[in-house]
Amino acid sequence: MNLKKQFGYPAKRGPLSAGFTLIELLVVVLIIGILSSVALPQYTKAVNRAKSAEAWTIMKAIADAQEVYFLANDTYSSNLDELDIEIPEMKNWDIGTSVGGTATTFFVSMEGKGSMSEYRMSYHRDLDPSSYYYPRRISCWGDQKNCKNMIPCADIGTNVGAYCYP
Repeated sequence: MNLKKQFGYPAKRGPLSAGFTLIELLVVVLIIGILSSVALPQYTKAVNRAKSAEAWTIMKAIADAQEVYFLANDTYSSNLDELDIEIPEMKNWDIGTSVGGTATTFFVSMEGKGSMSEYRMSYHRDLDPSSYYYPRRISCWGDQKNCKNMIPCADIGTNVGAYCYP
């Protein structure tokens, strides 16, 4: 018995059989699935990092304005309106309720909104060498892995986020 004759193997490629076989289509779908499962987390990480840049830019501008205010007044401002800074409308972040300053320290926080609502970031500056935040500390609360990717200098993680001392 000749199996090649009985089952028509190999398949003849004529005008009626010019399409793809089911196996070929399944292999292509499988390859696309594997590639997308690798690419999607990287894409999400890049999007979160881009969105966090908005918060870091504003926090750095506020920190710089606080330093200018400190040089002029020998104390940090407890009110953002006293600073020489214009804060633009932000798409992914709001300035948090915890903004303040004293003679030796200031703190500003940013709270995510929309797709970033599970995150909160803060910038601390303290002139007291015995302080936990001396001389400065940047923090992120939320998903630890994503926070570590969103802070430019994060290499130390905690169970709730990441922080660093730039």
